[in-house]
Amino acid sequence: MREIMYSQSSVLIVSGLFIIMLLAMEIGFRNGRRKQASATEAITQANAVLASMLGLLALLLAFTFSAALQRYEDRSQTVVAEANAIGTTYLRARLLPREMQDEVQALLRQYLGVRIQEGRVDATDPALYESLLKQGKLMEAQLWNHAVRAAELDKSVVTRGLFIQNINELIDTSATRNAALNRQVPEIVLILMFATIVLTAAT
Repeated sequence: MREIMYSQSSVLIVSGLFIIMLLAMEIGFRNGRRKQASATEAITQANAVLASMLGLLALLLAFTFSAALQRYEDRSQTVVAEANAIGTTYLRARLLPREMQDEVQALLRQYLGVRIQEGRVDATDPALYESLLKQGKLMEAQLWNHAVRAAELDKSVVTRGLFIQNINELIDTSATRNAALNRQVPEIVLILMFATIVLTAAT
């Protein structure tokens, strides 16, 4: 399940945050003018609060960037692993009985196209993402059926074993990539960070 913030446009989020920051700064400015009589004490308190808010903001930014960088690295590794699995499976499809080779390789090309599209889907279009994900799962089931059929037609343990092993690896790397793609910075952290930014602007 995708969180609400990740289904919104980045431009919309940044624009909204910018407007809220301007409003917060204006409110803070007006509030400061009303308390101008005790300016020295107010400035001291404001500086203490501002220092605390900036420290919290720095901590949240560090956590967010660290999590985002880790997600990027994990996703890059899983993409390479999945590409290797698909490529190896495509090559080893030539070990299948002749009547199955072209059909399996054509299915693998279609599967590759779906996985590429899935990786390019915008986060604001979860319906398309889910549709492509279902297509990929369906093709994985079809590939597994071909592996079962190959095992029935070809009694060579080595040949069918290599192909079945690659199908297993392909399905596993697909699941790993999907998990890496859906592992995002928790939305509550982003909300807390945005709230801290707004409060800092108002201080």
